Amino acid sequence: GLVTHYAEVDCKPFAYLTARTTYGHEADSVIGFSKLNSPNAVKSAATFQKAAQKVNFSFNWAYVDAKDTSYYLSGLYPQRATGVSGDFPVWGTGRYDWKNFNPANRTMAQIPPSQHPKGTNPDVLVSWNNKYAPGFSSSDDNWSYTSNHRSNMISDKLQPGVDAQISPSDLVKSMSLAATQDLRCLEILPLLNTAFDQTGGQLDESNGISDGIADADAVTANGIMDTLNAWYDDGCHRRDLNQNGSYEHEEAIALLDATFKEMVADAFDDALTADGLAAVRSVAGGFDDTGGSPHAPSFSGAWTGIFSKDLRTVFNIGTIQGPYSRQYCGNGNLDDCRAGLANSLAYGGRSGVLNSGFAALYNGGSACDSDPAPDCFDRNRSRVTSAAPTFYGDIVYTSFPFQNRPTYQQVITTTKKLRR
Repeated sequence: GLVTHYAEVDCKPFAYLTARTTYGHEADSVIGFSKLNSPNAVKSAATFQKAAQKVNFSFNWAYVDAKDTSYYLSGLYPQRATGVSGDFPVWGTGRYDWKNFNPANRTMAQIPPSQHPKGTNPDVLVSWNNKYAPGFSSSDDNWSYTSNHRSNMISDKLQPGVDAQISPSDLVKSMSLAATQDLRCLEILPLLNTAFDQTGGQLDESNGISDGIADADAVTANGIMDTLNAWYDDGCHRRDLNQNGSYEHEEAIALLDATFKEMVADAFDDALTADGLAAVRSVAGGFDDTGGSPHAPSFSGAWTGIFSKDLRTVFNIGTIQGPYSRQYCGNGNLDDCRAGLANSLAYGGRSGVLNSGFAALYNGGSACDSDPAPDCFDRNRSRVTSAAPTFYGDIVYTSFPFQNRPTYQQVITTTKKLRR
């Protein structure tokens, strides 16, 4: 593999390398691609999966005909040596190599196709860069998959229609609505409401949680929650329907952008310490969609799911699958967790929005200097340049309103299966 880092252990030099199963076998997938593009090779869901098995790269493949839908995760996945964890490096002595590894031709024992994520005629099939399937691990360097992902914003809309026929317009709507929604708003606000509602729905001295919450902070937090809940009731969208140059619920959007990172940091900082939290963020990614150069948020990171699971655990909300080893927010103390959330809402809201407007949040980079607002910050911009127009055929643009990873969409309804 390729050398990624050097280190010194007991005054001896060491090199860290990465290994990839497809080294030297990149061209092998031509066989699979050829079969997938051949009507003589792919005639059914079963033959589709058989063809996809010939692709060594990790791809989510979907198939549809007039009778069946099908899914298969392709890829060359090695069988690890006994006792090896994908979370830690191993010695390159050969003892911990993949099972049956042959360095001469770069082959190894593979996970058989029967163990790949796959399915035929599932109720709902959604692929938006999400985790492949329950119980199947992601790649060793991916720490961002949790139970909360942007794909939920599509699947949650489709699932209620499983027992009825989903119309093409409903299918399109599930994508178009999810394209402008804020996952943090959808997933975290109900948990905050539950946490605060356990004290009567308001934060003040009379609710028995006065320790650590100043009256002024309680008033500010209550006001912020009212503003956020109005946005939640309207669908948690980041969009400008009337095209007046500002998002609907613009203040609520800015408040969540300003307070989310404060709430997450407060919830985990005490237990992990600042250095520990920074170390986790170095592998799980950041939790702040604002700051730096303007960019369209993707809502595919880890912290919405991490934060959600911890809040659900602390406040005993629903069933927790795969619980963490401990409770983080308030170190598991409900009142301390509520106090931290309220203080973070008040501090983040005042410092990021209420006292200074939007400038501190959204003026990073030159694109939004004259318009420091979330609708400017979120816009989809060309990756080539945002200063000069970008040409795609007859379309010329410098930026366009936010959509979560916009791409070409098509809707297909099959009514007849032709003979091959």
